[in-house]
Amino acid sequence: MSGTKTSGPAARRAVRSWLVMLSGCMAVLAAAGAIGLATGVVPLDQAGVTRLPWHSTAFGAVALLLVVAAPMTVLAVMTHGDHPAWGRVAVAAGALLVGWIAAEIAVIQELSWLQVIFAVIGVVVLWVGLRHIGPPPGHIVR
Repeated sequence: MSGTKTSGPAARRAVRSWLVMLSGCMAVLAAAGAIGLATGVVPLDQAGVTRLPWHSTAFGAVALLLVVAAPMTVLAVMTHGDHPAWGRVAVAAGALLVGWIAAEIAVIQELSWLQVIFAVIGVVVLWVGLRHIGPPPGHIVR
């Protein structure tokens, strides 16, 4: 039986490729959700709107762009470029996504299967980031 093992650098490249695709998709979905929320294409019942800060779907849309779409975009770009800080950015972006979903459930007071999927994705992104954080800058390895 001949099997091949994935080497360290090859495995890291595979994880990075996967993370670029996942975070890029999340960025696009969050941006589309924000546009849909702001334009009314994504329906939110009146009770949900009254629970939003300032009863504003525009505020919710901007918050979604800033809290989810922007960090996921930064993560995709940094991971694609193999920036040394991509692991830390993954931790932040994953935590922000999980926090966003928790806040969304608390504010809107509704739960959907999409929120569960996005929360799981946030946890996975955070976990991958934690596993790929290198030593802090200036740290001397002995």
